[in-house]
Amino acid sequence: MKSFRIFYTLLAAAFFLISCESSPKAKPSPVPPHTDGRIKSGPLVFALRAADRIPDPARRLSLYDRILEIATSAGLTADAVTLLAYISEVLELHNAALWFEEYSTALTRRYINLGMLKEAAVLLGEKLLRITQLENDMRKRLLFEEIIDICLAGGENFLSLLRQTIDAALILDDPVIKTEILAQSAARFFSRGLLKDTQDLLQLTLSQIGSMESPWDQAEIYSRIALVYQGLKNERRAKEYSGRAAAEIDAMQVIVRTQEEAAKVGRTAENLLRVSSADTALRVAMTIEYPWILAETLCRMALYAKDEQLLDRAYETAAAIANNARRLSTLFQLDFLLVEAGRIKDVQNSLPLRDAELTMIPALAVDSYTSRLARLYLSVGDTDPAVKTASKIRDAYSRTSILISAAKLQMEKGRTEEGRALLSESGALAQMAGQSRDRILQDIFSAYLAAGNTQEAAATAAGISEPYSFAAAATDLVRYFLAKNEEPDPDALLTLENVLTRDTGAQ
Repeated sequence: MKSFRIFYTLLAAAFFLISCESSPKAKPSPVPPHTDGRIKSGPLVFALRAADRIPDPARRLSLYDRILEIATSAGLTADAVTLLAYISEVLELHNAALWFEEYSTALTRRYINLGMLKEAAVLLGEKLLRITQLENDMRKRLLFEEIIDICLAGGENFLSLLRQTIDAALILDDPVIKTEILAQSAARFFSRGLLKDTQDLLQLTLSQIGSMESPWDQAEIYSRIALVYQGLKNERRAKEYSGRAAAEIDAMQVIVRTQEEAAKVGRTAENLLRVSSADTALRVAMTIEYPWILAETLCRMALYAKDEQLLDRAYETAAAIANNARRLSTLFQLDFLLVEAGRIKDVQNSLPLRDAELTMIPALAVDSYTSRLARLYLSVGDTDPAVKTASKIRDAYSRTSILISAAKLQMEKGRTEEGRALLSESGALAQMAGQSRDRILQDIFSAYLAAGNTQEAAATAAGISEPYSFAAAATDLVRYFLAKNEEPDPDALLTLENVLTRDTGAQ
């Protein structure tokens, strides 16, 4: 879930500190609404009870949020509002905590999803004031981008706050972070049809480029500006700024770049292909001195332009890499790009060659490459060679992950027995997988659930011992039933209810 990317890491550390608080003046935690009858949906209560078994407060709260999302999607508005109010009370108890800004972003999305736009705007306004006082520009950037994204989703009611956020971003100290926020916001505004605001943001972005020291940063921003102007049908501006992007790179005669800087050149070349001439884009790309970055850049450009000669050149660049591991890794990456583009036959024809190249990979690293090969087989629909390849993987979780994915594919093809056999084999491997056991069982559960076999799914989940993994499975089972708008399978729920009752009695 995108809104929780920043939240989880900070929340885990913050809750550890909270658990150590001993002040008698601290407000007591609010009563969970599923313990006193305020949550009316039986399946939701069941999921929340499972979440209560999670000892870590941060992970428990994250699962509450998932259940809130399920309630909202299922149209259980009264229960969703009740649960949202409970989470809001918990948040208010800790409004001075480190994670407050990150968590309040996620919570704001929930208000918007429930149509509570006024409450969401109030929360975001308070959030913006706090963020401007933070010291870390990178953290500010992430939070500003979150607010901008939420405001755009919220619609016209959030336009004033949206502009306030842009103004706050303008006073950031780091010129690269500031300019990137502006350039990204211009593209987002354009995608929402806010054309006047888009043009204003483009001018603001241009006013900041001169403060960026790196020509690679400048070139990439110019190329992104050119793309937006092209979308605005302003061909003169698009040509002007694509030309400036190319000029920044052409002006550098002696090149000593990091891989990150070279990747920016690659992205600039891809943007220029969409705006400028293919010759200019290729000239810029060919300045990249890292062959693995160059190969991927050429491949993306070739797929966009449908240029077979350029695609051959990308593979030739990858094949010429001297280091065996780096070469095979790059070839795999190009193959996955072709799969994404729907060129399945091209990848199928090359897989035997990739298999042969595995013999040149050091033994300690071979598992990673074998796993990627197996996933490539799966991506083109070849389950048998994927399973055969997976048998060579020593890591239990990586091997069973391939088997489970193969089982899903078999079931999608109507080969139910073959799929069940693979899941049974995965279950047996899970018992010998040590710390990975519960993760594997959770994946097997998901495969059964995807196939609609709720009783096998529940039986698998009942074997999960780690509280979070068990509760996540129970929550996914509830999501499954509510999404289908059907009565839960009583036998499946009873299987998991027995686990809850047993564990509660043992405590």
